[in-house]
Amino acid sequence: MISVIVPVHNGEKTLRKCVDAILHSTISDIEIILVENGSTDRTLEICQEYSNSHQNVKMIIADTTGLSHARNLGMDAAKGDWIAFVDADDYISPVMYERFLQKAREDHDELVFGDIIVGAANEFDWDTGESVNKNVSVREYCWNLFCVAQYTYSIVTNKLFSAALVKDFRFDETLRYAEDREFTFRVLSRARSIGRVASPVYYYYQGNPTCISKSSGIEARIDQVRSLQKCLTFADTEFSSCSEYGEYVAACLLQNADFRRRRALECGLTSQAEELLPVIKYATRRVREAKYLGKKTKLRFLLEHDSPALFNFAVKLFGKS
Repeated sequence: MISVIVPVHNGEKTLRKCVDAILHSTISDIEIILVENGSTDRTLEICQEYSNSHQNVKMIIADTTGLSHARNLGMDAAKGDWIAFVDADDYISPVMYERFLQKAREDHDELVFGDIIVGAANEFDWDTGESVNKNVSVREYCWNLFCVAQYTYSIVTNKLFSAALVKDFRFDETLRYAEDREFTFRVLSRARSIGRVASPVYYYYQGNPTCISKSSGIEARIDQVRSLQKCLTFADTEFSSCSEYGEYVAACLLQNADFRRRRALECGLTSQAEELLPVIKYATRRVREAKYLGKKTKLRFLLEHDSPALFNFAVKLFGKS
């Protein structure tokens, strides 16, 4: 059975579409756990409606607000052999979990993920035909997670986790932003086989600014830097035999700390900007001393740090690669 955890905050406009998409999955052995998270609209009423009318839909009312806390409550209540997450304003392909389970069973994968579509469309014409599947090494995954910065690798909602793999992990409730990437990175330390379904299976809807996963303010988004600091500490301790992983994280940390500092200054958040200076200095040193990033990659991250205008000009001419 798959336990699909759906945290929801003020989701009255999108929740029905989200839940209906999961209910119409080609896999029937699914439990849906709706975690109501401090909504002020009709969300609670809609959750109760689904819970009352569907035996496989369970409702939990969170005792405190926060996306990570809601997901953790859902994980604590989950009964399935597999764990999945869906945001309440997104929706999935009807064959998403069928493809994930097929890939996992064929290659004994503990983590399977698929491609995403990002947009504000209320409908998407899913391709339910055959997909190209592959295996991904932890090294390749970490490279994409930190140095390519694709949603595909960082978010948890386009993934299927073995319950046995994640049973000892929970989301960091001190983080208000970028908690997905930090959680996924820790899980990678235990993953023995990772599969990818190389076709779009998850629609990442960008049209609802009140959604719990998209409502973080500028101050909260500095947690993206704190999340990466936690990842760097984890890389240096749990992945100490793979020094390149720490270098990948350091490069991402430098890029994000620089970006957040510029945004903080633009918004007059001077104390937050000052807080980021030693982080930037440390990350810069780690990138300059890196042995595995490669000259081209080091140049890309250091140029963006030293001369953002020149970096942006270079991107226009040659692209990010």
